[in-house]
Amino acid sequence: MRKLKLFFLLGVTLFATSTWAADTQGPWTRTGYKTGTCDRDQNSSISYNGLNNSHWGSVRAWVDGDGAGYTVGGQAGMLSKHAVFSMFSMSRQVPSYSRCQITWKYRLRSCSDKVRSTTNLYEHTNQGALQAMNVDFTYNLNDGNGSQYRIASFNNSNKDNYGISSGENTRTYDFNNLTGTSDATHARYLLLTHVADNNSIITKSDLHEWGSLLHVSAVETWTYRVIITFDANGGKGTMDNQTIDNSGNLTDNAFTRPGYTFVKWTANPDGTGEAYDNKGAVTVNADYKGPKTLYAQWAFNPMTNVSYLDSLDNTVVQETVAFYRPEEIEVAGFTFLRWEVVEGPLSEGIKLQAIYAENEPSGAPKKQVGKFTLIRK
Repeated sequence: MRKLKLFFLLGVTLFATSTWAADTQGPWTRTGYKTGTCDRDQNSSISYNGLNNSHWGSVRAWVDGDGAGYTVGGQAGMLSKHAVFSMFSMSRQVPSYSRCQITWKYRLRSCSDKVRSTTNLYEHTNQGALQAMNVDFTYNLNDGNGSQYRIASFNNSNKDNYGISSGENTRTYDFNNLTGTSDATHARYLLLTHVADNNSIITKSDLHEWGSLLHVSAVETWTYRVIITFDANGGKGTMDNQTIDNSGNLTDNAFTRPGYTFVKWTANPDGTGEAYDNKGAVTVNADYKGPKTLYAQWAFNPMTNVSYLDSLDNTVVQETVAFYRPEEIEVAGFTFLRWEVVEGPLSEGIKLQAIYAENEPSGAPKKQVGKFTLIRK
């Protein structure tokens, strides 16, 4: 019997390294940004929704050797605070009986020159809540409103640290739908805040680019689950359902069928479809997952050994004969044990007697004669 295997490639997606402040950062996409400015003594905290894009000039696209981002044009006065808040989103459609895990590595950097600044990164499962959340609007505050959702921070307290970045940060996302019977959408949202605090005139060249997020790498891994029900398909006994994630071996067959030998499992009762050996390897993928039923396939045992004994129990002749061994006869309240040969002349054939025991024994085993004839080959 040909052993069939389903070959599986672990679903892994790799994202290339991004450039600083690009609109796409690995699995994340920038969905919008807002800017704002105020006196240093005002607004210790503010939300993304609270920014009104007030700044000294226009915000224009900017590209050079460091990457792509936004540059503020014009000039701001002394003793002011200035910020750019950017929103990012990531979503995954996760099919039923599947799981998507993403391990993301990234860096934060301050691109503000000659000013003190802080870059913070916040995360939430609800975009509206993240946009409405008040967060720090002061360059050196890291424990104010919204801090419970902050996942990383980089503080440029030395005004000469332009271009210095944080070490690599790692974040893991687990979008688990292994027990789901329908597809599910999982989403996460980021708020990137960059606040610069100044005590001198700020010019366009001073605020080279605001709020830097750099994707370093991301590994996306998929897991798929199959839940197998075993069907005796004419046999008897019980077997528990089996759950396999990605790959595994089937449970040892526990079904029996008198007069038959177990051959294999198949996807259909008639023996067609995917086939597996007993304890065979199963590999699960996007095309083979969820609830499945495997049906036992049986081969009839047509032959048995017969020994002819003399009066001293010595074997005189031993041969293999064709023999149809019938299914045991079910009797309410009793358990079938075996077939026994009933003594009699060979010329009249051989009668087999079914031997039973009461389910709750109260004496000698009960007997019932089954009139089946063994025919010599």
